[in-house]
Amino acid sequence: MFNFFSKPKPVVSRRIRPTDPRAIEKVLHDKLPGVPLSSIIRLAADYPFNLKVVRSRTSKSGDFRAPHNGNPARITVNGDLNQYAFLVTLVHELAHFVVHIDQGKRRDRPHGTDWKTAFRELMSPFMFPHIIPPDILFPLATYLKNPKASSSGDQDLMRALRQHDMKPEQITLEDLPYDALFRIHNGMVFRKKEKLRTRFTCIQVQTKRTYRISPLAEVTLWAE
Repeated sequence: MFNFFSKPKPVVSRRIRPTDPRAIEKVLHDKLPGVPLSSIIRLAADYPFNLKVVRSRTSKSGDFRAPHNGNPARITVNGDLNQYAFLVTLVHELAHFVVHIDQGKRRDRPHGTDWKTAFRELMSPFMFPHIIPPDILFPLATYLKNPKASSSGDQDLMRALRQHDMKPEQITLEDLPYDALFRIHNGMVFRKKEKLRTRFTCIQVQTKRTYRISPLAEVTLWAE
């Protein structure tokens, strides 16, 4: 696997417009106060990419787009994430970038072995209790043994990350009692039923259709 920490800097294609690592450094200092950023800044200096903090998206926390038509790679991260969720999301997307650098179009599966290796390697400089609180560090270390396509798929990690959100009034589906009515982000109203393995069975009130919803889904109580 490509190791950008130790491999000499390769030649970046002249067709790709250069980016200013100082702009990325400013964004990261604003979003990740107190986090050592040298490894990410070094990557930005060696390989052009743009980093953009965007408004909240319910479908994803971040994404990566490969270089195209002379434009550098682009990484976006939701701006409403707390600093630890922001860091994990950023490194997730940087792992895609590193795999792209190493393999180009000869890519493994998007979240295959090479991506998992890159993710673990990129996270290693941050895996210390003076950077990431122990309540996040331990479930994060477990998650990194075999990371999934989305960190939201690991409920222990998501619970730990959400403990650091600045939304103490927010409730999740697992907080509600059986048979409670609730509304989700898109306005749909459900009735909570039994839990099957990792998700709750829920009945959509208007259509009576059955859905399986994550216990960590953010919900609003709904009065009958």
